[in-house]
Amino acid sequence: MTSEWYDFGMVEFDIEGKGVSTYPSLLLGFIELPKNHPLSYHGSSNENYAIVKCATAELEWATVEADFITKFTLCDEDESLCIVPASAVVHPLLVFDDLGGGENDYYCSLPRSNWDRYFGDKIE
Repeated sequence: MTSEWYDFGMVEFDIEGKGVSTYPSLLLGFIELPKNHPLSYHGSSNENYAIVKCATAELEWATVEADFITKFTLCDEDESLCIVPASAVVHPLLVFDDLGGGENDYYCSLPRSNWDRYFGDKIE
């Protein structure tokens, strides 16, 4: 039996007037757009983009690093679908369902590649 599998990542958005904000996001897929496509950011060459579904609230990477496990909520279906440059996906996330929470509630953990630094900092 095959089931769907999607990865999560931390995505940076440059929000006008606010600066750069990061959101945990469901990575739905990747596409390549030809140069001069209306959605293309630079227009000079083919670019790779990610189609993502974002969380309802910003989550700073420093919070994930400090807390190790952090709760977040994805927006409702199709409410927050975005096409972003693939380079906006700045960190992988280890994500699991909040089994006692709502349908769109999840927990994210620091990726395994960062565990050594996290636990090393706890040793005195």
